[in-house]
Amino acid sequence: MAIEIKADGVVVVRAPRRVQPGLIAGFVKRHADWIALKQAEITQRPRAEPKGFVEGEDFLFLGQTCRLHFVEAGVPKIDFNGHIQLPRAKESQARDLIEDWYRAQARKVITQNIEQRVSEMGCRPSGLRITGARQRWGSCGIRGALNFNWRLVMAPPDIIDYIVVHEMAHLKFRGHGRQFWKFVEQFVPRYQEKRQWLSDNSVRMAI
Repeated sequence: MAIEIKADGVVVVRAPRRVQPGLIAGFVKRHADWIALKQAEITQRPRAEPKGFVEGEDFLFLGQTCRLHFVEAGVPKIDFNGHIQLPRAKESQARDLIEDWYRAQARKVITQNIEQRVSEMGCRPSGLRITGARQRWGSCGIRGALNFNWRLVMAPPDIIDYIVVHEMAHLKFRGHGRQFWKFVEQFVPRYQEKRQWLSDNSVRMAI
């Protein structure tokens, strides 16, 4: 069994289906102090400030900071050297332009990750969908299609890879039982650290 504290403080307990509710309750009770500590840490974290899409504002891409600049002329440009450059005439469209770029990059990066993992994991999704879901980073549909939050592309490559592996593992194991986590661990040996990074940094990935 495992306990996860979400970014909003919600407690999620993962246990095999056959485990009796009483055992789960006892497991949670034994970890009550740890749960309270983690929830207290969450309440002390800075809240996500809505982006203003203004000159000099910072955005994340693949774990690196990109700074927004408006120029008098030119075409929208976002490069891999820490620059987001938009024409001043497009300032009112900055949110849409940046989100569209993130979505395109998310599809590209995640597709590459999936292709790199298909052979060794022995499974291939039936499709890929980039979503704007705010409550989860990824999900696996009942027909084998994978869904990913476009904001995931703000995270470092190893974090993205973990989420891809996690969702691809659901093509073999639907739940989060022991076999599922053992399978994930074969490809991401320290996956717990990746989950913790997402928990600690999700506030920085809000737009």
